[in-house]
Amino acid sequence: RKMPEGAEDLLGGTVLVKTPTGHGSGFFLTSDGLVLTAAHVVERGPLKIRLRDGAEVDAVVVRTAPRADVA
Repeated sequence: RKMPEGAEDLLGGTVLVKTPTGHGSGFFLTSDGLVLTAAHVVERGPLKIRLRDGAEVDAVVVRTAPRADVA
C-alpha cells in the first residue's frame, strides 16, 4: 500500500528511545531536539535515540511526570 501524502514528513519526527532493558517510541517537540516519550520508558539509562535515518545519539532526561507517564 502507498503511504498517505505527507506521511514521510510526520514519520521523520518520530524516534526510537533505546534503553538497556528495552525500547519505546517518542517524537520531537522542538527543532532543537526535545523529545516527548513515556516516563516508564526512560526509568533506566543510559539512553540513546535512534532517528528515522538510523543515526543514534545519546540522550538525557530533562523532566519526567510519572503520574502522567510522560517524559
